[in-house]
Amino acid sequence: MRTLRKTFGKLNKRCISISVLIFFAFSFSQPFLSQWKALAENPPEPKTADYKIPADVIDSGGGEKAKSNNYVLDDSIGEPNIGWSNTADYTMNAGYRQAAESGPYLSLTCSSSVTIPSVVGTGQGTGEGTCTVQTDSIAGYNLQWSAQSAGWLSGWNYRKEMTISKTNVDSALTDFPLLVKITNDTAIGPASQSNGYDIRFTSSTGALLKYEREKYEYGSGSGSGVFWVKVPVVNSASDTTIYVYYGNPSASDGQNVHQVWDSNFKGVWHMSGATLHTTDSTSNGNNGTNNGVTATAGQMDGGASFGGVNDVNVGNKASLNLSGQMTLSAWVKTTVVNSTYDVILSKNSPSDTFQLGINATGNKMYFQTWNTDGATKDVFSDNVPSTSTWYYLSGVMDASNNLKLYVNGSQQIDTDTLAGTLRTNEANVMFGQVSGNYYLNGSLDEVRVSDTARSAAWIKFEYYNMNSANNEATWSGQQAEGSDSANMVSEYGDTIAPYTPAVAETAETWSVAATDSEWGGRLSSDSTDTASRWGTDDSSEKWLNIPTTNYTIVTRSSRTEGNGSTELLQYRAEVGASKHQPTGKYSATVTVTAVAL
Repeated sequence: MRTLRKTFGKLNKRCISISVLIFFAFSFSQPFLSQWKALAENPPEPKTADYKIPADVIDSGGGEKAKSNNYVLDDSIGEPNIGWSNTADYTMNAGYRQAAESGPYLSLTCSSSVTIPSVVGTGQGTGEGTCTVQTDSIAGYNLQWSAQSAGWLSGWNYRKEMTISKTNVDSALTDFPLLVKITNDTAIGPASQSNGYDIRFTSSTGALLKYEREKYEYGSGSGSGVFWVKVPVVNSASDTTIYVYYGNPSASDGQNVHQVWDSNFKGVWHMSGATLHTTDSTSNGNNGTNNGVTATAGQMDGGASFGGVNDVNVGNKASLNLSGQMTLSAWVKTTVVNSTYDVILSKNSPSDTFQLGINATGNKMYFQTWNTDGATKDVFSDNVPSTSTWYYLSGVMDASNNLKLYVNGSQQIDTDTLAGTLRTNEANVMFGQVSGNYYLNGSLDEVRVSDTARSAAWIKFEYYNMNSANNEATWSGQQAEGSDSANMVSEYGDTIAPYTPAVAETAETWSVAATDSEWGGRLSSDSTDTASRWGTDDSSEKWLNIPTTNYTIVTRSSRTEGNGSTELLQYRAEVGASKHQPTGKYSATVTVTAVAL
């Protein structure tokens, strides 16, 4: 349901009534709509006021946008397959035009709500509300409609929209470190700095997001990189939208490595680089000492090759001395599966605490913990791993000491519970061996240690995100910043051109050479004035296709009907085949101005 909310303003001597009709039409071509200005999460409370209008502005014929009378349309209409799966807030701002200091006054009051029903399939949702313009003398007014793009990051020339699919998100994920891969991108590469320092990420409402740049390189006219972006919420009920910005030659490095990873991460090792890096990306500084491990191809980018005789030692800082809940994760690819242990990650010498690896008995993957009495519990994978195949392995112990093992995001059948209390000790955390034995033959990538039990939904999306980043998060084409705040952009190259209004009294200023209607508007009345519309559709009405660039639509000038006439303001939305509407909160603006006679 959509609700148009408005506080009531003070009534003056004379009244002109305006009816507001807002309706939305949909088709199933693609869930795309033109882009409107992004709002804050909590729009300002509506206000109303009266204005005195100085004579000097009357003489000059000037006008200005109102500083009050905000109307908020809450949008929760429609189905995901027609592009209305998230709530969006729209604002309509009443305005004024100044006249003599002694008068006239002008104020605008609207009915408290307009309700538009849900639409399923092809159709329209409609609703009406009455607005009253108050003046203390006969006055005309202008109605102006305009739109702005979702809050553009100042100083950046280009952006792309990224849509994170809800398909593999079983429940909403908070502060999720999203893998973003840029692969041979011929738009980002030439437009961004060669080191990627000007690349930024924002939410759908324009808020900057923390990110880590694991890798970025430019060559042969394209850019490629691996980034980790902290997304405040990855939605499960609908897709999530973020933006990547680029094209600012004066920008400094914007990454903030440590803040990408929440406080429960005690170590994150990407295991990347032509010369192997074993640096911890968290603020805990659990950097590894490399004992003969070499760089190799990994699952995301680079990885670490263990030859059965070498390891990485990440030390025994207090942050790794886990005392209860934990999640141990790593990508692993074995070169042999035999009757010996292949240890992935361990904290076991001089005494045992936890271990992740491939077991000597049955050759299955396992997760194992020990209590203070030295008793142990372990859980095993359903199947034996194949050689030369990457697996994402996650061992979890929750607050009740229940053990679970996940392989490629799926929980395995075997479960168990550790009795008593987890043993803590000063043993080093090792990758690739335990107690100088049971060395790993294979490769590791993206090793992680957390002191919390990550949820099944978290682990599942981790797997899908890292296994197929460009499937879980898809890109739109390049969008370019416009010359002013009323900016509309498109990846499809639509153009906008001036035209001569068909109705003399209207002051429409733009039309477009296109056929897919997006947002349009209409102003008519119950008087003898001819209704005017803007845009293009199959009828003779001038519905404006609002696609891609800067525009302002003025629907009426020098309106001089007497009090009591009814103005009808009408909006329409259609799903067009060639425009992309990012998920988020957007605004339109209607300015009502009094004019001097």
